[in-house]
Amino acid sequence: MRYAYFMEHTNESGMVIQNDGIRRLHDSVRAIQDNEEIGVKYMQAWEEKIMWEQEARAKGLEEGRAKGLEEGRAEGREEARKEVREEMLLDKVRRKLDRHLSVEQIADALEESPERIQELIRKLD
Repeated sequence: MRYAYFMEHTNESGMVIQNDGIRRLHDSVRAIQDNEEIGVKYMQAWEEKIMWEQEARAKGLEEGRAKGLEEGRAEGREEARKEVREEMLLDKVRRKLDRHLSVEQIADALEESPERIQELIRKLD
């Protein structure tokens, strides 16, 4: 934290620096701050960094959307399959009921539990 403060306020006049190492650092910082070419390069590097971050963020969003879309499609297909299986099972239960089979007989024939067959019969009503 002190270093950051030093870097920001090192160009203040009237600073008395007694340590040789700090004085050399101060002189280097002042030279960099006073050098317009270095300032321009710093700003260009800063702008490039921001641009890279924005591009990376946009790419990440695009990849995330594509992955989410694919996952949504896969879930939709699976849900559709479940609905079709359910409809086919309901149709089989309906046909077996039309033949006057009991819940237990239907459950055995369709390899489902009697509770599941009862649930399907309620859906048919």
